[in-house]
Amino acid sequence: MRSGNLEAETLAQQDRNDVATALDFLKTSLSEAQVSVRAYDTRAQIVGVGYVFALRIVGEVDGLLPETTLETIGVAVAWFVVILPVVLFGYVLVPTRKSSTIRKLAKFEERQHVLFVDTSQGYSAEDVRNAAFTRAPIAEFSHELLIVSALRDKKRQRFLRGLYAAAAAFVCLFLSQVYRTM
Repeated sequence: MRSGNLEAETLAQQDRNDVATALDFLKTSLSEAQVSVRAYDTRAQIVGVGYVFALRIVGEVDGLLPETTLETIGVAVAWFVVILPVVLFGYVLVPTRKSSTIRKLAKFEERQHVLFVDTSQGYSAEDVRNAAFTRAPIAEFSHELLIVSALRDKKRQRFLRGLYAAAAAFVCLFLSQVYRTM
């Protein structure tokens, strides 16, 4: 009988160690995902500013080229080519937990959302405390990791769109300058 208790205690200790390991893993993963989300914000801001400075240089080169008459459509296209990447880089900063993809994930599993408290729901400190004591930490961390990962992926997609638009803009500006020199 004594060895049965010892075996049960050993298994219980192993379960606690497994839970602690799983929680540590999830905390590390969540932290990495949050850092990635912030990094996309920073990248978008830096690249957006770099793009604006590069446009200044392109504009100076453009000023050295022979003059041509642009029609209204040409001006509109030029503005679209120049401004669109700036807007797209700014759009990286927009996705939040309230975007449709992330809301769908939030509804997929009913959690207390202890790791992210939506203040618009009117929770009190007591509500948050009770949720922290009554919720399964692994489920909460898993859910939060899923949400933050979806946010990171959305920011990555938007950042790449901004980069592609900036590259296309520079190609268009280059081609227009080459055309003007012919």
